[in-house]
Amino acid sequence: MGRAMVGSTIAHRPEENDVADIADRPEVRLVAHCRRCRGWLLSARSIAEGIGPTCAMRERSEQRAAAANELTLFDFAA
Repeated sequence: MGRAMVGSTIAHRPEENDVADIADRPEVRLVAHCRRCRGWLLSARSIAEGIGPTCAMRERSEQRAAAANELTLFDFAA
């Protein structure tokens, strides 16, 4: 079913089964690895930034903590 003879060639008729075939095809997605934990990144924003949301939050927290421990020019004078 789904095929009909047209002259000497076979023409394909779209049927409900064809839609199922398309739905059964695997989805192709762009993915990348997080630069920090090497986990899979799936969202477009995470892929663009190169880091996942949890790792980004932890990285910002570590940067703030490191910045609080930095010495300033006034610390040297004291």
